Amino acid sequence: ALLAMPPQKPGLHAGAVVWGKFGEYPWWPAVVDPPEFQSAEHYHTNKPEDKSCRLVQFFDEDMSYAWLKPRHIRAWNHRRAWISRKSKDLGIIQGVRQAQAYL
Repeated sequence: ALLAMPPQKPGLHAGAVVWGKFGEYPWWPAVVDPPEFQSAEHYHTNKPEDKSCRLVQFFDEDMSYAWLKPRHIRAWNHRRAWISRKSKDLGIIQGVRQAQAYL
């Protein structure tokens, strides 16, 4: 079972590994502003008017991405990663492994 995320101020710099929350999906490992996205067309054309939003790429099967408000981004937490790896959800286990490899 996944735990609720503690309130934390994440490092929102490009390349930071974080936990991201999009819609009804669970908190998921992600990277902020992946360098390969910064020159991509969708980075500029889909950017929301809210300047506080950050682009994250999730460590999921599709390597999906989303613009998230800071309240939906939390600092990477190794203890939570360890707990998530004990989950029966193979997707989150793989996501945590990819995030840890990225670090």
